[in-house]
Amino acid sequence: MRNRFIGLLAAGCLLTGNALAQTPKWYKKAQKSLLSIVTFDENNNILASGNGILVDEDGTAVANYGLFKGAHKAKVVDSNGKEHEVKWICGASSLYDVVKLRLDDEKLPAGIKLAETAATKGEEVYFLPYATQKKKECKADSVLEASLFEKEYYYYTLSGTPNKMMVNVPVMNSQGEAIAMLQSSSDEQKNYAISIHYVCSLATNALSASDNDLNAIHIAKMLPEKESDASTFLYLTSSNDSLMYVDYLQQYLNRFPEKFNGYSTAADFYSQRGDLKTAEGYLQQGIEKTDEKDQLHYAWSKLIYNLNMTPGYQQYADWTMERALSEAQKAYESNNLPVYLLQQGNCLYALHRYEDAYNIYMQANNSNLKSSEIYLYAAQCKKMLQAAPEEILALQDSALNLHSKPYKADAAPVLLARANTYMEIKEYKKAVVDLNEYESLNYGNLNANFYYLRSQAELNGKMYELAVTDIDKATKLEPKNPLLWAQKAGTLYAVGMIEEAIRAARESIKLNPAFADAHRILGVCLIQNEQKEEGVAALKKAKELGDTMAEKLIENMK
Repeated sequence: MRNRFIGLLAAGCLLTGNALAQTPKWYKKAQKSLLSIVTFDENNNILASGNGILVDEDGTAVANYGLFKGAHKAKVVDSNGKEHEVKWICGASSLYDVVKLRLDDEKLPAGIKLAETAATKGEEVYFLPYATQKKKECKADSVLEASLFEKEYYYYTLSGTPNKMMVNVPVMNSQGEAIAMLQSSSDEQKNYAISIHYVCSLATNALSASDNDLNAIHIAKMLPEKESDASTFLYLTSSNDSLMYVDYLQQYLNRFPEKFNGYSTAADFYSQRGDLKTAEGYLQQGIEKTDEKDQLHYAWSKLIYNLNMTPGYQQYADWTMERALSEAQKAYESNNLPVYLLQQGNCLYALHRYEDAYNIYMQANNSNLKSSEIYLYAAQCKKMLQAAPEEILALQDSALNLHSKPYKADAAPVLLARANTYMEIKEYKKAVVDLNEYESLNYGNLNANFYYLRSQAELNGKMYELAVTDIDKATKLEPKNPLLWAQKAGTLYAVGMIEEAIRAARESIKLNPAFADAHRILGVCLIQNEQKEEGVAALKKAKELGDTMAEKLIENMK
């Protein structure tokens, strides 16, 4: 295959110098910008061969899209016989059958000279032939029509008879400047050409990761020029081919060495693959080069924090939660942004330093970062410090006060947390009110635990009918859960529905014969139903299974 490849390229690029006398004087110079291209599939088999045009000294070239569709690699030989790799695809359009590409950074011949002005109707133009053509004469043609498209480019209709061997050749004006690329034509009487300036204008943008034309070419793409667009492109391609993504990371770092995002993104990429040494290398490199040191310290802190919060994390170097805290503190020292305080609070909480975490959270809530979520974090710290429920409730009230009625979905966590606190202080009816609000925000997305929780609040709040309805919903959602059936039995017993309670207790025992609570509840219900002998047997079974409450009940009956 190697010999075949060399043969294909050599045939396209070793010029004979036999230009006919009638050819324009600029012919030889212009032809030095022509390229021969071979594309390969994923198995390194030749996919297609064709030609391209070098348009600048940086290695930018243009060609037809069909040559590259499905390609995983492409080789190019220039007019000096030198071989190059296609490094990046810069832009593509299947509609106009054109592609823009960038070759490797080795020295290249000068690019073809581009015309500053468009051709006009009736103007004489020339086709610059590739060296593969037997007749290397500059065939003259004339412009029949110049149609404006994309507001500033022209699509040309030419008078000559189409020749498939001439597809993609440069269309030149009389001064030896390229104005267009000749395209394939189904019209037997006319040629068509597209503005070469349009092809040169092709470029990637922030959303190019989802561009079907670009994705049909399996060669790395050139990142967009703007940093914000390049950053978005980098984010959107993070789940794609990892080798290609490494190329994008390196492009970003080379082009924007002062931006923290490249180093933090590279660190995340290698961290996710377990290569923490390489991740650390990028972060250290970033600290030396970036102007945004605070953001890089913050990113470093989050990376270490997330690792330490991941079950099974094997400590790397000094990447402990203390180090995560230290990086967050460095970020805040460099730039007093409240988000860096919040990260410190998260680290302190993870270190079980709840008082310090509480103070940091409250400090963050005295800034423009103030939020319901941070009040909940502070409330959780108080809970871990075993503070009075009223203190916790006050913080949860502050959290809910940042939401306006009618509540939206983001208020749901606050409502649930406050409902639990109300239950702790035996304000059951208030708990039910919050749980009802919570239900309205999550209707259709609620599980058995929610209905069990609300049934307990309703039962203790003497809202018996509602309690029965909710525990029934819970068992319907999880009919194989013996604990819920036992709780249902207890609820039914509490409201005097003894027969139903007995059936629920038996269902719990059926699901788990070793569940002592269910045997005890069954025993109590049977005795209440004047089935003392069977009830005592159930209590004894509960005692055998280790239930101390059943043992006391038996003793009291003696």
